[in-house]
Amino acid sequence: MLRKQFPQRSTREILEFLAADFPKQVENLVRHQQAFEQMLQDKKFLRTARTEKSRSRLVADAMAGCAFGLKPSYAARRAKEARRKSKFGANEAKAQN
Repeated sequence: MLRKQFPQRSTREILEFLAADFPKQVENLVRHQQAFEQMLQDKKFLRTARTEKSRSRLVADAMAGCAFGLKPSYAARRAKEARRKSKFGANEAKAQN
């Protein structure tokens, strides 16, 4: 969203701007800045999420996977599967009570 408002700014400058409000999150993104920038350039990958909320989740999942050396698409897919399993398990536990 900031990229649309400030197209002249680099990713690094945008992260520095956000660092005051989100220091831990920005630190993680800076640590994996190259992977983050590559992911932002991959329009096909980003198009899989249409809303701002789902795109934020997709980016968060992909960046979490970077910490484990996973490719963004694989990390996002595994996170989606884990959410589905945990949701299914929670619904199953409710049904038993």
